[in-house]
Amino acid sequence: MRIVQFLLRAIVGLTLTGVLPLTANSFAEQTHAEMGRKVLAFYYTWYGNPQISGRWFHWRNDESDFSLLDEKGLPFARSTNHPTIGLYDSNDPLVIAGHLKLAQKARIDALIATWWGQGDFTDTALKAVLDVADKMQSGTKVTVYYETVPDKNPRKATDDLLYILRNYGAKQSFLKVDGVPVVFLYGRAIGQLSARQWGEVAAAVKREIPVLLIADTDSRTKPNKADFDGFHFYNPVGRIKRGVNMNPFYEEYTQQYRVPGKILSLTIIPGYDDTHVRKPGTAVPRDNATLYKQLWFSAASAKPDWILITSWNEWHEGSEIEPSLEFGDLYLNLTSKYYLIFEEGRLTPRWEERISEIEGLLDEALAIIGEAEEKGLDARMMRRDLSIAQNVWSNFDYETAKLYLLRIKDGSGEVPEGSVLWALPLIPILARSTARRRLRRSSPLPSVP
Repeated sequence: MRIVQFLLRAIVGLTLTGVLPLTANSFAEQTHAEMGRKVLAFYYTWYGNPQISGRWFHWRNDESDFSLLDEKGLPFARSTNHPTIGLYDSNDPLVIAGHLKLAQKARIDALIATWWGQGDFTDTALKAVLDVADKMQSGTKVTVYYETVPDKNPRKATDDLLYILRNYGAKQSFLKVDGVPVVFLYGRAIGQLSARQWGEVAAAVKREIPVLLIADTDSRTKPNKADFDGFHFYNPVGRIKRGVNMNPFYEEYTQQYRVPGKILSLTIIPGYDDTHVRKPGTAVPRDNATLYKQLWFSAASAKPDWILITSWNEWHEGSEIEPSLEFGDLYLNLTSKYYLIFEEGRLTPRWEERISEIEGLLDEALAIIGEAEEKGLDARMMRRDLSIAQNVWSNFDYETAKLYLLRIKDGSGEVPEGSVLWALPLIPILARSTARRRLRRSSPLPSVP
């Protein structure tokens, strides 16, 4: 009966629900909800190989032999883990298109591309990325991470930012809020000028072209809140290594940098290991994705505007979520799932419990099906139930997913209502719409300690 009600609600909802346009106010007048929650990932466009760029960039130094292997028998690279697509080139249109498709599938709103100067390798790659993104009409946008100020000269910082905005800011795929381009400023660059100088740079740039500048607060120069349009930090690894409790840290950071009309971001990592490129280096284990899940929960519970992921592909430091030989696409799948709850503002302790419960039921269901098939039993009905549960859970329909997984656990292969067999193919199509409306319309879930 519940599945009939599920389908009826979905069909009625599709019939009655309309989409109403929002009236845009000036950016400074927007509330945090109107800005929209977003998930972004730091993106490194500094990789090159001899096939595309004529020589190695970043993956290796002078080693030219593609067959060179490391101690694991995998392609040698200055990295902790290994990308599933091999040692790619950041200028390769096929690689760029693949990254954008994967990022969009993982519900990542934008990639923050490293940028090291006019005419630099990363400048050329940025153009390639934006060209491919525009051609694809990518749902995942692209912006810039301004890494360093040439000669620590404020005039050169102004010139760089105007260069970025004039050459790339108007492109369709460049990240914008209310039509205004967004640029992130790394702590190194912030620290190369004084707070007063950065105030002058920001004012000079904005006199020429509107821009939202998001400053890294982890810098020896503390940015003046009045001069910037948002705040972030690049990497929490140092705090995690020191044993800092990230729950109160995220809350305190939010309180400190929550400014009306400005963008507040919190950063999470899947793990970190730079011991292949630095000695002695720093390592924080991924712990079978436990760290990533915990940081997602802690950061989202603090209710930032945006969550930043370090990183999409910083392979040197072992912080990547891009598919790898070591972890497959685990971290992209997790990103997709946690994003949906974060987007709806629903990541509460109760939902954390529900996630753990469904993941446990999924593991049990797979084990039950595997055992049945090993015994030569017909497990097609259980396979069907598992497929339905996975489809609806991908959109966090907790009740329906649990219903079907418990049917497998209880050993019932029967359909609750024979009359709804015709509707089973509709479930994956309707699930997203129904789950999203249910989350939006229902009252906030009570927190569970």
